[in-house]
This record gives sequence, C-alpha cells and structure tokens, in this order.
Amino acid sequence: MQSLDTTIVNTALPSIAHSLHVASLAMQPIVVAYTLTMAMLTPASGWLADRFGTRRVYFAAILIFVMGSICCASAHTLGQLVLARVLQGVGGSMLLPIGRLAVLRSVSGEHYVSAPAFISVAGQFGPIAGPTLGGWFVQAITWHWIFLINVPIGVTGLYAVQRFLPAHGKTQAPPFDFVGCGLLSLSMIAFSLAVDAPVPTHEAAWSAALFALAAVSALAYIPHAKRRRDPLFKLSLFGEPNFSVGLIGNLVCRIGSSAVPFLVPLLLQLQLGYTPLHSGLMIAARSALRHRRETLDRAARAALRLRPVPAREYAHRRFVDRGVCVDLARHAAHRRDRDSRGVRRGEFHCSSRR
Repeated sequence: MQSLDTTIVNTALPSIAHSLHVASLAMQPIVVAYTLTMAMLTPASGWLADRFGTRRVYFAAILIFVMGSICCASAHTLGQLVLARVLQGVGGSMLLPIGRLAVLRSVSGEHYVSAPAFISVAGQFGPIAGPTLGGWFVQAITWHWIFLINVPIGVTGLYAVQRFLPAHGKTQAPPFDFVGCGLLSLSMIAFSLAVDAPVPTHEAAWSAALFALAAVSALAYIPHAKRRRDPLFKLSLFGEPNFSVGLIGNLVCRIGSSAVPFLVPLLLQLQLGYTPLHSGLMIAARSALRHRRETLDRAARAALRLRPVPAREYAHRRFVDRGVCVDLARHAAHRRDRDSRGVRRGEFHCSSRR
C-alpha cells in the first residue's frame, strides 16, 4: 500500500493540478510533504513498536494511512491536499519498518533471511502497477480514486492484523531521542526548502539561509550524539566503511532514480502530449525492468533460504566498474542509434513543441 501510493500519484499530477486550478509544475509539495514526513518519522517507528506493542502500532499506522487517503480524496485546494499528504505520511512512515519488524518477531532465527525476502516480493507490485493504475483512474473515473483505492486495501489490512498478527507484548524501550530527531528533521526540512525556496522574491538569500540552517542543525547533532547514551543514530555506524560508503552511494543513486517517476510523467503529458494512461504504461515498463532482477533475487533467497553472499566474495569493485562500463556503452549505443535516424536534440525539441 505504501509503495503503491508513492508511485500512483505521479501520473495523476497534471490532472490534479487542472482540477485544483494550479500549475502542473507547482505540484511538487504533494510529493515532498509525503516523502519528507516519512523520512522524519521512520526512525521513531521501532521505538513506538517497543513502547506500545507491534500489533497495536501497526494497526494504528494502517488506520492513519487510510484516514489520510480519505482526506486526500476530499481535498479541494492544494493546501488541503498537502496537509492530507502529511497525515498520510505519518501512517506510511510506520508501515514498512514495523511490518518487517512484526515478521521478524514472528519467525524463528533460521527464517530471518527468507521471510523478509518473501514479503518484499509483494512490495514490488506497487512501483510497477502504481503508474498504470494512476493513469487509468484519471482517464476512466477521476483522480480521487488514486487515494480511495487505499481504503479497501487498508480495511483488509486492518482485519488481517487483528486476525493473524500475533500480539507481541511491550518491551523496555530506552528513552527516545527527541532532541536528535528534531535536529535531523529540521536539517532535512531546511535542506529540502533551500533547493526550491517557496518565496516569490529574494530566492537566493532564502536558499542560502536555509542551507546554513540545515548545515548547523546537522552539525549540532554530532556533539549531541556524543553526549547521549542512546542517540537516534550512533556515530560509530558512520565509522564503518561498508555502511558509510553504501549510504553515500545509495543517496546518489536515489537522487536520480527517484526523480524519474516524478519528472517523466510530466514530460510525457505536458510536452509530448501523452495521455495519463500511456505515460503510466511507460513508467510501468521502466519499473518492471528495474525491479525484475531484484525481485528474482529475493524470490530465490526466499525459496532456497540462502544467506546474502558478502560483496568481497564477488570482487565487488570490479563488478561495479564493469557494470558502469556496460551502462555507458548502452547509453552511447542509444545515442548513436538516435543520431543515425536523424533525431537531433533540436529537432526533438521542436517536434515536442508542435
């Protein structure tokens, strides 16, 4: 449900903008409000599960998500829709981590690899089906159904939680690091606003001030984490090369890959004249190819109960270098094929305007 909602909205953004009488390129707060809320509240999900019980918090997360979806479908202005997306993000921030935590607490140690891998296969349905469903709902019914589709799914999830999920008792949770969470949340919000300052004048000055606020908040977390016994994120984690390098690499990759489902539907619909359904099908094809290998790997691990093989056993650096070379060769071949057909960048731009 969370992965479906993350992708189903992007295809419908131009139609939502037309219905709310705003510009299509001014709809980014709908996406930013949801993802930023999830990023801020996800670190607290584990503490909430320990403090109040896994089943109770998971039930509340689904209920909040469904309520947020209903509020999104009932919104009549952009501001109302942004606030409803924040409420939806509060529930969505707890769905994935607490769902995995509930599974890990319900299985034996020998299934710690196979169980999460098996349930992750179902999560690949959202990025593939979301854009197509969003485009179909917009064309066949109305954009409100991209949010209302979560209601029957959520009601089914509420019943399944009460019926099948074991009632794990409360555990002794350490005090939550509210100060650390506040500092990192302030840093994320300020950085996101600095990239595209929401002011009509003096944008450069506002962006510089917000960037400075983000940096100060992030740096202020370091002495706070050193003084606190149980910080939100222990600084020793970043001293592990595998963790820090993987985090930076994942961040860079996510900046590009996560922008595609948001930008490409706008390009296809606003510039190239694609219908919402056709643009959704284009994104679905890309998502299917992207997630195919990951899904097959997870399914194989779930079926065979194999452990993930350490990267060093496969000469990880050589493997990545060869993968980058293959990617560059593929893009060069695509560029050469496009040029051989006489489709230059200027001609493409002119044809798209026509």
